[in-house]
Order: sequence, then structure tokens, then C-alpha cells
Amino acid sequence: MSRSGVCKEWSQGQLQSYELDLEQMEEEKQQAVDQYQAEVQRLNERWAKAATNVQKHLITAYKKDINVDVIGVGWTPFWYAVVSGQPVLLPALQG
Repeated sequence: MSRSGVCKEWSQGQLQSYELDLEQMEEEKQQAVDQYQAEVQRLNERWAKAATNVQKHLITAYKKDINVDVIGVGWTPFWYAVVSGQPVLLPALQG
């Protein structure tokens, strides 16, 4: 067999080997995707159940744990008026 024939056979063998490797990788990828989707579904179901379980707890703070850094007062003036027998609050400022 000539050198070119040997190289051609070797190249075809390599090509077939690479194609098999590629198929195996695609199968592994599909298995990983399926496993990921199954795990996501399982976690979603688990957290959906946990989200429906609601319990009330009374939490009280100690005075020593409360820090007031900033305090402010907001005020919007209104006029109290009676129009056609109906009490109405009218804004004192336009803007």
C-alpha cells in the first residue's frame, strides 16, 4: 500500500473516532441537561410546598436594639370644605 493510501486510512479512522467521541459528548450533554431540568423541577416543587407553609411569629424588639439616626416630618396642607353638602379635602397648594 502506498503512503497516501495509509494516510487516507489513518485519517478516516481518526475521523470515525472523532465522530464517535462527538456523539458520546452530545449524549452526555443531553443527559446532563435532562438531569439539570429534573433537579430544577424537584427544587421548584419543594419550594412551592415551602411557600404555602406560612406560620405567624410575634417578634418584639428590645429598646436597646432600636437606633434612630434620622427623623423627619412630612406635612401636606389641605382645606376642609363642604361643597354641595359633601365634605371635601382640597389641596392647599397647587403643584
